Amino acid sequence: HMRAPDEDVHTAVTAAPAGRPLTAAEVAAARREAFELLGRRKDEAVRTLVDHLVTAQVRGGQAEFAAKTLCSLAAAAGAVPELAEEWLRRAVDVAPLDPVPAVQLVTLLRLRGRGGEAARCADEVFPGRANDGIAIRAWAEARRSGGDFDGAEAKFRDAQALAPDNEVAWTGFAEL
Repeated sequence: HMRAPDEDVHTAVTAAPAGRPLTAAEVAAARREAFELLGRRKDEAVRTLVDHLVTAQVRGGQAEFAAKTLCSLAAAAGAVPELAEEWLRRAVDVAPLDPVPAVQLVTLLRLRGRGGEAARCADEVFPGRANDGIAIRAWAEARRSGGDFDGAEAKFRDAQALAPDNEVAWTGFAEL
């Protein structure tokens, strides 16, 4: 009996010994399969595969790569925003010092019309990133979309102080 390709990928990812980093080929095969499952709207199958892949990456000491995997899949999950949000939240959990998943999560919440939640999320994930202009701008946008204009102004000013020539910070400030 010949197994389906996705079964082979699932087996390779789940059979990796705990603590052994996945090979680039194993990760690439699992990611390809995940993108294919997303395209076919096999939501539960892709959720299971991604869970196994990320768990194996984290156990193998590859948390930063797991976060990148989750971010790229979240970007591809536009038709399934619940999956995108789930994966971005997990990316923030597995790589809390990486600003990319945090910025993407806050932006997703804001763009989905959940400004208050985006602002609360930003307040949780961005402290300690005072030197990260991209995170500060996302924080400012989240505060603005949540109706906290004074907080947004303060964050846009922080972003301007870090990068005085950054037009995005100036434009955001001007739009308040």
